[in-house]
This record gives sequence, structure tokens and C-alpha cells, in this order.
Amino acid sequence: MKEIYLTFDVEDFTDPKVNNKTLQFVVEELNKLELKGIFFITAMRAKNIDKKTAMLLKEHEIGYHSSSHSVRPIIFEFTDVEDYETAVEESLKRETHNVNIKTWKLSKNKGGIFEVMKIKEDVKSFRAPGYSWSPPHLEALKELGIEFDFSTKMQNKAFSFKKMTHFPFPVKKNALFYIQAFMSDPVVVDWHPESFVKKGWDSIFRFGNPQSIKKANLLDVQSINRNKNTFIGFIRKIRFMLDVGLLKHSGECKKAIRKISINEKKVEREYRRASFWPMKYFNYKAKYVEAHFKNYFGV
Repeated sequence: MKEIYLTFDVEDFTDPKVNNKTLQFVVEELNKLELKGIFFITAMRAKNIDKKTAMLLKEHEIGYHSSSHSVRPIIFEFTDVEDYETAVEESLKRETHNVNIKTWKLSKNKGGIFEVMKIKEDVKSFRAPGYSWSPPHLEALKELGIEFDFSTKMQNKAFSFKKMTHFPFPVKKNALFYIQAFMSDPVVVDWHPESFVKKGWDSIFRFGNPQSIKKANLLDVQSINRNKNTFIGFIRKIRFMLDVGLLKHSGECKKAIRKISINEKKVEREYRRASFWPMKYFNYKAKYVEAHFKNYFGV
């Protein structure tokens, strides 16, 4: 029987009051149905999660979603250097320090993944912002204790590579759900809780870091209620599928035994997919990251 993972990207640090309330709603609805989520949280968002929300989250798995998500430079930018090891070192520095939102520079004090560990110490899973992962960055995270990656789309079955378990890409939450869930193992579903109540928050970083933070506009009440009800309806469907034995669910990541067959075309295809988010939303075309992909996979 297949496992299903309910995952959530928690990233918008610009409006903590609204976002904490929305996150509480999500966790409370999961708890009502005895479901467990994996919450991928950025360091900048972790800093403004309040005590009530943090206590609710402790009953679920906490994953890492990078230090600063869309703050420039993004992962594809700061790993876009010719030397692979230099990219690893830069990733280690950026994922262990916080970003000052007034200057956009790295702070001297420890932060990054350690900020997320203040919510729950055992942080072993990761999802890249925009699913735009970079091999030297993932190598750095492995040094920081990450064992499970939810960013790749190389096959629809979980696989192990270089002591890292890679989970399949999330399935659609529409009419294609049943087809994709049938083909995927395990089944991964994802949400962005902030999108239940507001429009995209990170467009302010498209052309560089802004001089001041601007909150995203809230949706109208009708849209918010519709989004929340859609979420409730979907997780109730998941609960039913669990109750009748179609799926199983623990919320705990499990290591994959399956290996992956690697070839150059498959690696090039994954690079193009991973580079889509930086190019579309930040107009950034990397120079060296494709070579890092080929180096990582040995093709």
C-alpha cells in the first residue's frame, strides 16, 4: 500500500499576523482528521512564527525551505560559480545565517536552518523554493543533516542517490489526482497556506531586493472561504482513502532503497525543469549550474 505525504511550503515573512492565523487553521484542520503534515519552513518565516503556531507545528514534521526563498541572490544565483566546491561553501554559509531584512545582507549570528530548528530540532527534509534545486546546495544541506529531498522530478518513484532520498514530484489536486497518484510512489501533495488568503507575496523580488517590504494584497472574503473549503474537502477525501485502505499515512519520511538509472538526457531535462523558476520569475539564466548537475550525477 502506498504512503501519502501532505506537504506545505511556509515562506511569506512579510505579514506574520495573517500568515500565522492561516497556518493555525491548516494545522487544526489536519489535527481534526488525525493527519500529519510536513511543513517546509524558511528561516525568515520561522523567525516570526508565534508561540501558539509553533506549539501546533511540533506535532508534525518540520522541513527546511531555504534561508530566504526569493530574496536575492536565490539558490540558482549564489551557486552559479564555476567551482563546485566554492558553490558548496557559499551554500553552507547562506543556509547557516539569517538575512537582515533592512540591508539584505547576511547576519554574523547563526541562523538559517538553525532558526527552523528552534521550532523542532529534528529537521531532516528539504524542498527548494520553486522546486529549483542546485546540486552543490543540496550537498551543503546534507552536511547540515538533510536526508530527504522533495524538489526533484526525475522519476515518479522515490529513489536513493548519494545517501539522499529523493521523493517524487507532487501530484495535482484536480481531476488528474487519481491518475497521478496511481503512478506515483509514494504520493506527495503540496499546498502553500499563504495562497489561501492572499496573492503572491514574492513578486517584489523579481528585479532585485526592494528598498522596503510590501505585503501582498489579501483576497476577497469569498475567495478565502472557497480556498479554505477546498482544502478541507480535499483532506477529507484523503482521510476517506486512508479509512478504506487505499493509502497509508504516517507523516514520517522513510528512506528509499530504489536506485535511479542515470543518463545525460535525464540530467539535462531535470536541469531545464529546475531552471524554469529562476528564469520565469527572476529573469535569471545560470551559466554554470548545468555543469554542476552533470558533475553531481557523473554524466
